[in-house]
Amino acid sequence: MQGVIKSNRAVNMSEELYNKLVEYFARYYSQPAMYLENLLKKKMEAGLSREEALKEVFNEIFGKEEKIFGEAGKTEKPRKGFLDMLSYVFSTYSSFPSISISYFVKSTTNTITGFIGFMLIIAILIQLEHAGLVGRILSGDLRALLDPRLLEYVNVGVLIGSIVFVIASGIGEALYAATLYPQAETLLTKGRVNFREAVNRGFKHIYILIAAGILLNLPLLLLYPGLMIMLASAMRMFALKYPIEFLRSLMTGLFLIVIGGILFIVLRILAIYLMPAIIIDDLSLGEAFKTSLSTLRKTVGSVLAYAVFFVLIMVLIGLVSQLFSILGAPISNALGFILGAIVIPSMDASLTGVYLQARGRSLELKLFKKSFMDMVWEKLRAGWNKTFHFVTTKTNIAYLTLSLVIIVCGVAVGFSLDKAFLYKVTRLIIVRGRINPFLEKVFPFSLASEIFFNNWQVSIVASLSGILTPLAPISISLLNGIILGFVAARLTPFEFMVTIMPHGIIEIPGIIIAIAAGLKLGYILISDRSKLPESIKEMTYVAVGLAPILLTAAVIESTLTPLLIRIFLKWS
Repeated sequence: MQGVIKSNRAVNMSEELYNKLVEYFARYYSQPAMYLENLLKKKMEAGLSREEALKEVFNEIFGKEEKIFGEAGKTEKPRKGFLDMLSYVFSTYSSFPSISISYFVKSTTNTITGFIGFMLIIAILIQLEHAGLVGRILSGDLRALLDPRLLEYVNVGVLIGSIVFVIASGIGEALYAATLYPQAETLLTKGRVNFREAVNRGFKHIYILIAAGILLNLPLLLLYPGLMIMLASAMRMFALKYPIEFLRSLMTGLFLIVIGGILFIVLRILAIYLMPAIIIDDLSLGEAFKTSLSTLRKTVGSVLAYAVFFVLIMVLIGLVSQLFSILGAPISNALGFILGAIVIPSMDASLTGVYLQARGRSLELKLFKKSFMDMVWEKLRAGWNKTFHFVTTKTNIAYLTLSLVIIVCGVAVGFSLDKAFLYKVTRLIIVRGRINPFLEKVFPFSLASEIFFNNWQVSIVASLSGILTPLAPISISLLNGIILGFVAARLTPFEFMVTIMPHGIIEIPGIIIAIAAGLKLGYILISDRSKLPESIKEMTYVAVGLAPILLTAAVIESTLTPLLIRIFLKWS
């Protein structure tokens, strides 16, 4: 009798292992049972019984057999490592692409740092022009580099820029964590994602997350003195042409930069679970750091796999990008878009699964069958409808008008700055009578891809930039206008029409719509935060809906615009 019971248990266990393997292979193969049977057949041909072959395949996949307890046959699931979690998260991306929003929300802080950095450069150039140093430097008078005013202006600019960068990076990481980790937790423990619930939960911790983000980026402040020492030494080397005398200073600056980089990496590793601990376990900053350390000790293998995978994917993307550039088909913007929007959030969501298991939480990894292309077409259609609705809704006319007015003001500012102060510099950047030689070296449609992915990413970030402050979309609008003003100042009206308007007549309205979406989100941020989650999702759809517009503009810019320049302006 006992033998029969043991036999039944063995059969039940084999069936359970078989079903779990089929469930696992279903993530990757259209016929998982057939794939499993082929594996079993190979092992049975090597002399194993079917049961032994089944156990061996199971051990190869999951690392160990599940333990059976009691007559009820309850199981204790083995913990899944980082790579297992990553394969699952990738398989569910088509059903829950909202994790990509976290990357674009994080990137919104780049709008502030970019605008402040740009204005700092303009301010420094204006001061140098007043001091008469710009003309001397451009004419080849290297002794102008020794003027103490030059280093003073640059020093102030780099210091302000460094502080702004550290603070903005901390805020960006806080926004990323607040929108990603709650989504990852519900996906991995409940098999679903509710974006509204996730954002509301994450933003309850936003201030402590900002403090954590700034803390993690503090080592970067060591780059400031290192950069200044190296810059001062380099300026003196060029001016005096005595490199040996300044080699020690250069090495000192490099040493500070290396130390800052090492501290940054070490702190990142030690605090790798800091943000998830704050959100998932509702811990204070100190408690979260202790939890990160203790969890790191339990999951060293997964963290190492995370780091190795990240390095490998970066190296692979770099090599592929370089190869295609050599072939005249650059794809760096496309690869960067995929890396930032899909790969990095998926990696961090997977590491969240490792953290949850280490903290004793059970996972519910449901299977979802939606294909990636079905998801893409579905989101593009929904985005186009949202964009059309946004543009045609009367209440949004104010945001669209304000966006246009700010860009026009930016054009006026850029035009005036160029004529009054910056013409000596801008004439070196914006050269009349010559087409960018880069255009001659690449395939037009590859160039269109690069332009499209760059502009689309900028538009998505602009649409979401209001999540920081209404000043963020305003800064984007001003910056685009100022740059356009610089171009307008260097060209005649006819040249401007030929070089900018063929694609600009389509691209600029797209940018105006994206900035208007950001302005609306910024207004909601200060007027009714309860609507923030829905508004984030709505503005993301608006930006997604701009894809056909921006793609059309990119194709025109890479093919028709250069042709018109050759025909009407005779530029070469």
